[in-house]
Amino acid sequence: MNYIISRLPKKQIYLSLLIGIAISLSQFINMSRIDSLDSPYTRWLGVDPFGYSAILFYLLLPIIAAIPASTLLKKDINSGFIYKLKNKYSMNKIFSLYAGVSFITGAAMIAIPLLLNLIIWFTLAPNNMPDNLLNINVLIFNKNTLLVPLYYSHPLLHSFLAIIFASFWGGLFALFSLGVSLKVKNIFVGLSSGLILQVILLILNATIKLPNYVSYSPADFLHETSPTSNIDGMVILVATLIMGIIVESLIELGKRNVE
Repeated sequence: MNYIISRLPKKQIYLSLLIGIAISLSQFINMSRIDSLDSPYTRWLGVDPFGYSAILFYLLLPIIAAIPASTLLKKDINSGFIYKLKNKYSMNKIFSLYAGVSFITGAAMIAIPLLLNLIIWFTLAPNNMPDNLLNINVLIFNKNTLLVPLYYSHPLLHSFLAIIFASFWGGLFALFSLGVSLKVKNIFVGLSSGLILQVILLILNATIKLPNYVSYSPADFLHETSPTSNIDGMVILVATLIMGIIVESLIELGKRNVE
């Protein structure tokens, strides 16, 4: 894996970080006054319900995660480098290594901007525990937020779990782009396929609605608190499992083509 990591294009890693961090930091431009009742837990990017920065970050999350490594395997297949590795490793091992690198880098590209945003808020806002009455303007309810009791009792843990889950989906989107890139000739189409899927799900979510207007779009449920839609834990679990199955199928089909 270390050898594959060393082959990662540094410019693409820097580009991905630049985009993610720039969007994350843009939340602090022309931000509203920090009130004495505010805290990092009520103002950071994951709970910002109306700011364009949060909406843009979670919308572009798939391509931010995909930029560093999702097309590396396709490029190495096209160049013939993959067949040199085949002399030393099985194709299963090779694909697993590339997929692992893609997932880890994709997750890291999401975690770093979110953690940076949360850390900065700790330097700007008082470390108050959120209160369901004093901070009612944040609109943290069971319908738009998972594990609401945990949010009020251990808000930092809740924020970390939200970052971990968003990063996990960043890894899934990176793998999705990797899988699609193996099936298409145009590298850019493969790179942007996760974003295309994101937009399609947003359109479907707006036209084919679940009961109680529960969202099945990652652009909604990856926020710590969904900005515009209701969410449901079972729907999120099913969506995650389906995405995992799709990713596994795409990579398996791509591997058969190479073999």
